[in-house]
Amino acid sequence: MRRSAISAALVLGAILAAGAGARAAALYLVLAAIVAVAIAALSFFGELVEGSADAEAGAIYVGLSTLALVLLVLGAAVRSNTLADQAVPALGLSTLVAALVLLGVQLAVWSSLRLSRYRLVNARHRPAPDV
Repeated sequence: MRRSAISAALVLGAILAAGAGARAAALYLVLAAIVAVAIAALSFFGELVEGSADAEAGAIYVGLSTLALVLLVLGAAVRSNTLADQAVPALGLSTLVAALVLLGVQLAVWSSLRLSRYRLVNARHRPAPDV
C-alpha cells in the first residue's frame, strides 16, 4: 500500500500546486504521479497474475489503479495543451480529484480488510505461541 500512498501524495501535491497557481509544478507532479501509479498498477497486476495478491481485493486494487492512471493521463493531456496565458480547463482539475478519490477508495478498501471485525476477533482468540 505504500505505492498507492506515494501516488496519492503526488496527486494531492498536484492539486495543491494547481490551486496555488503553480502550473508548471502541477504538471510535473502529475507526470510524476503517472509514473508512480503506473508502477503501482503493474505491480498489483503482477501480484494478481502470480497468485500472491490479496485474495479479497487483488483485482480491485488493479482496477482502481488502472482507472486512476487513465484519469491522470487524461488530466496531463488537457494540462499540456493549454497556453501559458490561458486558464487550465476544469477537466484538468476534475481528473486529478477523481484520481485522488480512486486512490483514496483503494486505501479505504485496504484499511477495511486489515481492520475487519472477523480478523480482529480471530487474532484475539488465536492461542499464544509456546515459548
